[in-house]
Amino acid sequence: MSAFAKLEMAIVLKSLVLPVEQLTSLIINSRHWSTGFDLAQAKNLVNLTLDTSESFDANFSLCLPALRILDVSFRDIPTNPLQGLTIPLLEDLTLRWLTQDIHDLARDVIAFQNRSSAAISSLTLGLYAGVQLGNTTPGVFTENFISIFAAFPTVRTFRVLEEEGCRYPSNSLLRTMIYTKGRPVVFPKLTDLELYMVSYPPDLTSMISSRRWPEPDVLDVEDDNDGVLQLQNVNLLCSGR
Repeated sequence: MSAFAKLEMAIVLKSLVLPVEQLTSLIINSRHWSTGFDLAQAKNLVNLTLDTSESFDANFSLCLPALRILDVSFRDIPTNPLQGLTIPLLEDLTLRWLTQDIHDLARDVIAFQNRSSAAISSLTLGLYAGVQLGNTTPGVFTENFISIFAAFPTVRTFRVLEEEGCRYPSNSLLRTMIYTKGRPVVFPKLTDLELYMVSYPPDLTSMISSRRWPEPDVLDVEDDNDGVLQLQNVNLLCSGR
């Protein structure tokens, strides 16, 4: 970061009306972000968005005890912010996969959840055009997503935000969510699904059918369905073909 950028950031921070300790919501999307801003003082933060191309310090470590909502973007930088965060009361998590290697993404998200042990009820996954598959097969990407999803068994609401031009076949995500009795399934507590996709996912119907029980009045029959809850609401918006 240049001296001018640091000065610019310092001026902006000094102009904040509220002291950092009083902030409950914060959006950091500056490419000039620096951990010189003491985020550790923001103990009352409830809602935090992190979208920066500036790498965090490798020794960055921070617990945000009051945070409930986190929106974080994953870029191809040495250290992304999730690597140093611990958020035990987090309920709503948005992961925006932009350019980070899929193996690194899975490693960072799983390690974050191992530290936090958060009971996440809402998970959003953003798939963007900047993602490059390279020589890696889509199946390898899907395996990594399954590992990520397995870290959040309490999720009840799952959203997929697909940007046109993303090369990962998003329908593969729905295939992993098909429930077969007696076999492990991702998101066993899922009741609400929201899909914002470019085209209609072929496996959507099969996935929905597998998570709806014959008895329409029984929504939470856990003993007879391996602890898997019935899917109640599905919203689909296709923006393209």
